[in-house]
Formats: sequence, structure tokens, C-alpha cells
Amino acid sequence: MLKLLPQTTKGLASEIQCIGCFFRSAQAMAEIEANQALTIDQINSMWEWASIKGIITWDCIMKASAPIANKTLEVLGVKNKKFIEIATSKNGVPTYYKSIPKEKRKPDYFIRKIKNQYSGTHFLVVDEKGKTIFDPDNSAIDKGEIYTILYKIEHI
Repeated sequence: MLKLLPQTTKGLASEIQCIGCFFRSAQAMAEIEANQALTIDQINSMWEWASIKGIITWDCIMKASAPIANKTLEVLGVKNKKFIEIATSKNGVPTYYKSIPKEKRKPDYFIRKIKNQYSGTHFLVVDEKGKTIFDPDNSAIDKGEIYTILYKIEHI
């Protein structure tokens, strides 16, 4: 079974350890798809890359997850696939983006954003029924869904 590193792993950048759940969730989808886990050095290098590219802002807000997942595929040597974000859902009801054609409206991966016990938020990878596949920080307690992001794998 694939062993993915949680965001709290010693050796990861302090920003990742504190607020990297969305980042690690996006990476985890690609790690699962590639059936390979990133190393600490690869994860840290990708944080730096995303910061330089402006995907992660100076105040550590991640603006897009699909580019992180796609860079992870690249780092892991997967050249024939890419992630596209196709919708968000609330309570299991998806709202597909208008740019997504009907034939691509079958999601393969899901990242759920929840309220945690500290009145903050947390991201984790779930299946189509909302069951946790990978939680980057198991200390978060789910106090309710905010929304779920749906992704499709395209073969290129």
C-alpha cells in the first residue's frame, strides 16, 4: 500500500507543516494516480516552485490545485495524464464549470474542504461518497463540509 507523507512530516518546510493541507491533498491525488510517493525533498522543492510561479502567494494562499497535481505527475515521471478541475459540489450536488463538456463530467478525484474544530478550514482527499482517502493532518476534526472540488484525469 502507498504510504503518503502527511503535511506534518518532520523535514517538510514549516509552511507546509502548518498550512499545507490543500497543497499536500493536490499532490496526493497525483501520487495515488501514479502509485508513487513523493520524498520530503520533492515536496519542499515543489512548494518553492509553486511560490516562484505565483501558485502559492507570499502569504501562503494556494490559488490553484490542478497545476500542483500536474507538476506532481511530472515530477513522478507520468507524461501521459493531466488533472483538470471540472466542478465544485456542496452536499453531493455538483456545479460543473460551463467550460467543461458533458463527456468530461465524470470526476475521478475529489478534494473536500471542511470546517475544523478551531473554526478554521482543512482539505483532504476523499472518494465520491466523501470517505477519506488521504488526510494530510489527522488531527483535524470534521465540523462540516464547506465544498468539494471535483477533478478529471485526461489522457494526453
